[in-house]
Amino acid sequence: MRRSTRTILFLTMFASIPLLLARVEAAPDPGVIALSVNLAQTPWQHVVRARITMPARPGALTLYYPKWIPGEHSPAGPINELTGLECSAGGHRIPWVRDPVHLYSFHLVIPKGAHHLVIRLDYLSPVSGGSFTEGISATPHLVDFNWNEALLYPAGSPTREIEYVPTLTVPPGWRFGTALRVLGREGSTIHFRKVPLNTLVDSPVITGAYFRKINLAPGNPVHRTLDIVADYPQALDLSAREIQDYRNLIRQESLMFHSHHYTSYHFLLTLSNHTSHFGLEHHQSSDDRTGADYFLNPKAFLVGADLLPHEYTHSWNGKFRRPAKLWQPNFQIPEQTSLLWVYEGLTQYWGDVMATRSGIWTPRDFREALAMTAANMSHRPGREWRSLEDTATASPYLYYAPGFYATWRRSVDFYPEGELIWLEVDTKIRELSHGVHSLNDFARVFFGMDNGSDVTRTYDVADVVRALNSVQPYHWGRFLKKRLERVGNRAPLSGLKWGGWRLVYTAHPSPYAAAMQSLFHFDDLMFSIGFTVNAKGDVGDVLWKGPAFRAGLAPGMRIQAIDGAGFALPVLARALVAAERSHRPLHLIIEDEGVYRRVAIPYYGGPRYPHLTRVPGTPDYLDAIVHPLP
Repeated sequence: MRRSTRTILFLTMFASIPLLLARVEAAPDPGVIALSVNLAQTPWQHVVRARITMPARPGALTLYYPKWIPGEHSPAGPINELTGLECSAGGHRIPWVRDPVHLYSFHLVIPKGAHHLVIRLDYLSPVSGGSFTEGISATPHLVDFNWNEALLYPAGSPTREIEYVPTLTVPPGWRFGTALRVLGREGSTIHFRKVPLNTLVDSPVITGAYFRKINLAPGNPVHRTLDIVADYPQALDLSAREIQDYRNLIRQESLMFHSHHYTSYHFLLTLSNHTSHFGLEHHQSSDDRTGADYFLNPKAFLVGADLLPHEYTHSWNGKFRRPAKLWQPNFQIPEQTSLLWVYEGLTQYWGDVMATRSGIWTPRDFREALAMTAANMSHRPGREWRSLEDTATASPYLYYAPGFYATWRRSVDFYPEGELIWLEVDTKIRELSHGVHSLNDFARVFFGMDNGSDVTRTYDVADVVRALNSVQPYHWGRFLKKRLERVGNRAPLSGLKWGGWRLVYTAHPSPYAAAMQSLFHFDDLMFSIGFTVNAKGDVGDVLWKGPAFRAGLAPGMRIQAIDGAGFALPVLARALVAAERSHRPLHLIIEDEGVYRRVAIPYYGGPRYPHLTRVPGTPDYLDAIVHPLP
């Protein structure tokens, strides 16, 4: 390979400039930066155009493209979509060179006499694939925009000290929602108030032709709103009951935490079948994306009901209080994710609890979802070699790991298994205190300080243990250490027992499990024969060392026939029942990369789906946990 002479000269010039990503360099205040973003053509051409004007001094300058986006827990800044990068000063174009090691960094030299640097760039809004903000974010009717996608920032100062004045242009007639404060609007161009860079990146915007804003805290000086964009107007039709449930959510979270840590809060909800679906927390808002029929299809609402409660809880757990090594002074320094079992696991627990306390779920819905979580974590043979703590530490890669053989590889299990651990903590506190104390008291102690402040306060494991002991003395350090570091095939299910319930399996799925299978057109047989399969016969995943695995079934195969009959999900269900009665193996014809073969699976246990059942004579702490706070 041959480099041009110009590239070699640039690399030589900047070889003496240290790129200190492990700490923040001392440097003068870079001044206020103007950022103008144009979304006018984004819905149709999937291009975001940006212009950045920043004060500059003659000499070497390094610019960063945000790499570690808070909440994504990985170096996922979508730099592949950064295009058309041009820099100029005084009307003259300035060449730039990407750092050969730190690829999110760009070096250039500001000429003498220049006082401002002008940067133009295009961000190619994805049209397929991608996760989180790197996923599909625009349709002909809406755009979900995150500022980190279309900006660069100067090296040398913490992001909280770099100030931006953002301006956004949207298609004519479109409305928008964001936690940013509006300075004014001229036609389709919105001018926002000056904010620090870390606040800007933490404040996405949704905009669309079909938009609705719902006040969730009427009469309260601290505004909380549900801002919705959708691909068609009918998707915006919430019932009065649903609106009241979200208002209950605001009240229940306030009662538990005894605090808020935002000026106002915006649920930014995107309803579309053509964008990526996920939830991403922000301090004063949340970026929530799900299907267009979320409020129209009871099954979709049942399965996704915990989305908004989960992300709202993150305003306290994850944004206000954050693990010390997840907080970094800029977006280039790697995050250390080992405490995600608190950040995400506790939020997963409280998200489900709050969905129930607010009325979005019924107590039965909560138990059915919890039963599914408990069953999934009970079928994790990967626990034999990999601790829960390691799934948190390795999360920057596990978020993007393939889904096949997840039972052996393990996935981001700090969410569901973390929920089970925090259920254990809650029920143990209630048991030890005879119902006097609970995890609600921990919420007040750990998150209830500095009411009204949005200044992040960090913590470590010792802080968590100390707060738990202040609520209910116990050997919490040893308790948590055992669950985080141990290997073995036992899931942490004591919270069910201490809560007065136990996990059982029956031949029929719960309404929650049935809704999930109906929505995604598959059958989950992990707890019986040991695989998942969709309506076409495509095998999704296979339980490691389960009956199907031992017989030779693998992810990616397609089942063509069962016991001589063409494949269909009802045919498979009948075959499982027949095998239980006859004790004869299931005979499958499978296709694997164009090769056909027969597979016999000697499984006779029939269908098995998880449920929770009461343990007679024990306190029902599960019901107490989800009971609304007075």
